Amino acid sequence: MVWGYFKKMVIADRLAIFVNAVLGNIAGETGAHLLVASIFAAVQSYCDFSGCMDIVGGFSQILGLKLEENFNHPFFSRSAAEFWRRWHITLGTWFKDYVYMPMVISPRVIGLSKKVRDRFGTRPGKVVMTVVPLMAVWLLTGLWHGTGWNYIVWGLYWGVLIMCSTIFAPEMKKLTKALHINTDAGSWKVFQIVRTFLVFTVGRMITLPGSLRQAGLIFRHLVLDFHPENFFDGSMYACGLDPRNYILAWICIAVLMVVDHMQEKGVHVREHIAGSNIVFRWAVYYTAVFAVIVFGIYGPTYNAADFIYMRF
Repeated sequence: MVWGYFKKMVIADRLAIFVNAVLGNIAGETGAHLLVASIFAAVQSYCDFSGCMDIVGGFSQILGLKLEENFNHPFFSRSAAEFWRRWHITLGTWFKDYVYMPMVISPRVIGLSKKVRDRFGTRPGKVVMTVVPLMAVWLLTGLWHGTGWNYIVWGLYWGVLIMCSTIFAPEMKKLTKALHINTDAGSWKVFQIVRTFLVFTVGRMITLPGSLRQAGLIFRHLVLDFHPENFFDGSMYACGLDPRNYILAWICIAVLMVVDHMQEKGVHVREHIAGSNIVFRWAVYYTAVFAVIVFGIYGPTYNAADFIYMRF
């Protein structure tokens, strides 16, 4: 529960200050500010939602209940499809069981696939069996998150990406082989992880500002008004967070990534701490609790019970 509070109150709510300040003046911001705000927004959504799940999951364990896992370190995913197998797992499972699989075995989809296969060949027929259910799932996923056009475009964005990665997997394999890319190398894995995170960040830009027009304005500034010098001239400190809080935000993100990486590698951090000697164990507990108390975001206009996913 303390780790969930840290992700929600220390990381997510701190990043929200920067994100809200920049999004409140998209027309007047540069591409560099909007890029940092988009990265912060991606991490904010993860920390806010997974932090909520950690708090709920921890409290449930106090009552002797174990909830289904909802996140499995999605920022270490190497593809769009893998990302959504790790993010909001219960929602993905529901759509798979009640939308995707029923459509795959639907007589109409099977009949359409057969017609395409007879006319164009085996591979196009298999593509139909993949594309129709997949696009239906992602269109509905977009509508589940919101009814605006930006959410529909967001759903189609992910659907097309996953569809293309599935359909053209053989060609991509041939391309990497032709370019002599060692797919087992650590650098290639890091590239795939960074690429997937950026893909998620772009998707976040579509829904984040609230309308397609504002989203288009963000992309326009990223291309035509970037100003890379803003990373070093101190102007970031004018976007809601003072220098100490801005630097602390990046430090907290680094801590998050380190802990998630340890867990990704199979290190059970909580069990490891619980198995340590009493002095070290309680030193960690007190440090974690006071980190939330000291570095958490508070104020008269702040509501700690406000979670992003309660709006969907």
